[in-house]
Amino acid sequence: MKKLIFFKGEECPACDILKPIVKRLCEKKRISFYELDATDEIELAQRYGVSILPTIVFNEESLEGYQEEEDIIEFLAIA
Repeated sequence: MKKLIFFKGEECPACDILKPIVKRLCEKKRISFYELDATDEIELAQRYGVSILPTIVFNEESLEGYQEEEDIIEFLAIA
């Protein structure tokens, strides 16, 4: 099964908006969803080059910042 990591921040409004959208898309596409707080998982965030929140990592590709649902769907299709 494919895996997606959703890096978020504790007080990140964009993260709160995107999390349920990304989670729903993962369920629909049968992708494992992992939610990590970038401030708690500093080493992993650095490993994946996270500099903007939220950051979605899928198939070693990253999508940073707030994105429209259509852009996330396209990212999951090509990543």
